[in-house]
Amino acid sequence: MLTDLTNNLRVTYGGPYVGLKHTPQQHRICIAEQQWSLQERGWGVAVCTSHPVHGWRAEWRLAAVSRERLPLIVNALPALFAGYAAAVDVSPTASRPSTKRIHEIAELFAH
Repeated sequence: MLTDLTNNLRVTYGGPYVGLKHTPQQHRICIAEQQWSLQERGWGVAVCTSHPVHGWRAEWRLAAVSRERLPLIVNALPALFAGYAAAVDVSPTASRPSTKRIHEIAELFAH
């Protein structure tokens, strides 16, 4: 579902940091056009390296994060959706039905 929504909206967003204890700002959840492999590229949500040299390079899909990182991801989801909803609101895609759906998801995570 998120892949479809992000592909429709095509709004890049650097979300909350989800780095581990020794490197808390090394990784963040990003919504962008991701290079998943040499052959696969597409819009989606990923844990990306936030190193300035690499930009937001996708490291893991959300479903493939480690058990150690999973609680960080879960705790970051409300901020991710709230921030993405705000980013979409100021984009040219603000009037699309996908924007309404992102707001609905953000509202679910807010409670």
